[in-house]
Amino acid sequence: MVVQVGMVALLWLDTDTDPTRIGISLVIIGVLSVVTLQVIAVCIWRLLTMVKRGTVFSHAAFRYVDLVIGSVSAAAVLILAVAVVARFANHATPGDEVAPGLIGLISGFALVIAGVALLVYVMRTLLAQAVALDSEAKQLQSELHEVIWMPIVVDIDVMLARRKMAVGALADQVGITPANIAVLKNGRAKAVRFATLAALCETLDCQPGDLLRWEPEQIHDPAQDSNAGGAPR
Repeated sequence: MVVQVGMVALLWLDTDTDPTRIGISLVIIGVLSVVTLQVIAVCIWRLLTMVKRGTVFSHAAFRYVDLVIGSVSAAAVLILAVAVVARFANHATPGDEVAPGLIGLISGFALVIAGVALLVYVMRTLLAQAVALDSEAKQLQSELHEVIWMPIVVDIDVMLARRKMAVGALADQVGITPANIAVLKNGRAKAVRFATLAALCETLDCQPGDLLRWEPEQIHDPAQDSNAGGAPR
């Protein structure tokens, strides 16, 4: 920060005693360039911090990425402004012309910086897709955990075998679809209405305890695996 401010101050002191419009324009461009560099540096530092904490795949990272895109785009415009100022300097200051090739190089460098902004925008799009996939994966993992660790087991298939009844016949008599019967059989149901449970019990001539049973969750403990691996056979 101190070096950049010093560079701008030296640029101002290097101007004539009576500053011209071109000199003032270059100083303004230099100050704005310092601001853009500082914004980019702070945003990159914040993004690296989020990467270290493992929180970069979140919506909070988008504001820093958007600031980087805006700052890089502003830097491209400022570099192009230098080329424009140099172009007008050829006519305003006789004997101190800027080579046309140098103006072309500056304009080309501005296009390169604009390409960097476009590249960062593409990376932002990839980040948005990664955040969406991460949220979807967490939701699917939560649903899968509920399915796997559901402690309530529905024994409709057992009662159907005892009563020698088909799934379609049971669905017709209870008044629900065969698909919902399949959901109950496979343990994917998160809730059962008392009215449905009563209709099932009436149709199958059983008690709720014949259809529903509770099984304790079996929590996986890695320490048990390590102890088992170290125990002699």
